[in-house]
Amino acid sequence: MHDVTILPIYGIGGIGKTTLAKLIFNDTLFKDYSQVWVYVSQIFNLNKIGNSIISQLSKEESHITEKQMMRTCLGELLAVAGKKKIMIVLDDLWEENECKLEELKSMLTIGEGGKVIVVVTTRDEAIAKKICTIQSYKLPPLADEMCWDIIKQKCSFEARDDKERLEPIGRDIAMKCGGVALAAQAMLKPLVNGSR
Repeated sequence: MHDVTILPIYGIGGIGKTTLAKLIFNDTLFKDYSQVWVYVSQIFNLNKIGNSIISQLSKEESHITEKQMMRTCLGELLAVAGKKKIMIVLDDLWEENECKLEELKSMLTIGEGGKVIVVVTTRDEAIAKKICTIQSYKLPPLADEMCWDIIKQKCSFEARDDKERLEPIGRDIAMKCGGVALAAQAMLKPLVNGSR
């Protein structure tokens, strides 16, 4: 049996779950891992997920439709990987059905030897608890100061001549973001237009 670790990251939409998963995925700690990234979305399709993993690991397109054949193929790929390490990111998981989540976990735990790390992003704490093999991580909202830092970075604030006049506007925008990184990026227009 593979050593499989499933770490869910959960939190509200736009908070930065995918960004955190990308940071983990690209970390030098995992440079020796075969890496797979699957965007899951609201429509859960185990065949699509399995075929995407198979295609990325084998470097060949996969269109397997029968579950048992997919499990066999995935098991063989993981067995070929042998002692190799594999990192899989399942981004934006919405499926709540416990049976389907168990099927997904089962699909990822076949084969002999090796180590598989799966990072799952989801908005739902209940999904995170159902899919995890270790304690899930709740991504908290950002502090207003962090939202302000994002805004400053995205609009090249430090290079502006009018930054003293725009800082109160920018800080007000940061407070209205509610700790959501995506909102901080989306709310730049008033600050940029404030220079006119």
